[in-house]
Amino acid sequence: MIKIETPGTHKKGLKILVYGDTGTGKTSFALTFPKSLILDTEDGYEWYENTEKAKNMAGIVRSQSFDDLDDLLDQLDCDSSEYSTFVIDSETKIYENLQEALLDVEERRARKKHRDELDANISQRSWGKIKQISLRLQNEKIRLASQGVNIVSVSQAADVMENSGDTMVKVGEKPDMHKKAKYDYDIKLRLFIKDGKYYGEVEKDRTDTYSVGTVLENPSYDNWKDRV
Repeated sequence: MIKIETPGTHKKGLKILVYGDTGTGKTSFALTFPKSLILDTEDGYEWYENTEKAKNMAGIVRSQSFDDLDDLLDQLDCDSSEYSTFVIDSETKIYENLQEALLDVEERRARKKHRDELDANISQRSWGKIKQISLRLQNEKIRLASQGVNIVSVSQAADVMENSGDTMVKVGEKPDMHKKAKYDYDIKLRLFIKDGKYYGEVEKDRTDTYSVGTVLENPSYDNWKDRV
């Protein structure tokens, strides 16, 4: 039988996507969230351990493997009582690792067929596999958030380029991760530095805490904690 809930009684975790260039405060933002289990794919959190900034860290796993991410999400889905937040820093490294693994498959296939492995590229079939795995992982994050765990996905920024005559010009930035993943988050925040200060521009906010285009100085968990 399907469970029917009274509106407003379900505990809900935030799903936040934060992205930006190197040094814009992505890790510092993630560290503001309570009781965090962190998947550190860039070996960057070690510098914060045993400092005041890391007071909310409750656990850490150092890996770039999408299999480890899958296992962690399954583990948290079974028992998330120790943690209030799951941080993936960064989604970019997980996505790159996934592409590298599938390219390795294509190279082995080329060797088996006596073709030059240097000419091997990710096939349409492999891109389909990447999409399938990426969507599965996203769905697991959504399920975990439905149990009250905050999800903080950190991504590096990729340039958005357009043709301008004979040259390509940068017209913006986007998260460097699976292109459809951004639609699954409640909040999307682009971090940047201006005049030596750290800012975040709200590009999406389903919680209606901030309107799109709002720029926050030193954004943190405190900006949205009342909505959790």
